[in-house]
Amino acid sequence: MSNSGWINLNESQTGCEDGPDGVGPVVKFTVNGATATIMGSCKGQKSICSKSNPALLRKGSGYTTVTLPAGSSGLKPTFVEVYTAGMSVKDIKEFVSGLEPVQ
Repeated sequence: MSNSGWINLNESQTGCEDGPDGVGPVVKFTVNGATATIMGSCKGQKSICSKSNPALLRKGSGYTTVTLPAGSSGLKPTFVEVYTAGMSVKDIKEFVSGLEPVQ
């Protein structure tokens, strides 16, 4: 990752009702059996778009979501939101895939 990247992680028991404006889907990937979705900045800084791409993600901001499975039977799944800026798809996948459930 470049030295200009930024990342913020939020977690909760329930999913977000409404994510940020100005992002569209870039790619989906699997982590711990769950589907994660990476969203990236919309072209022309539009508030809504049907898709984005890796270059817009890297140049602008990103929003990734996934509901990770519980680490043990006494726990519940966790909804994770990862906000990024200046990061590539590879950087984001590496970060999200490295998250470990509490045991």
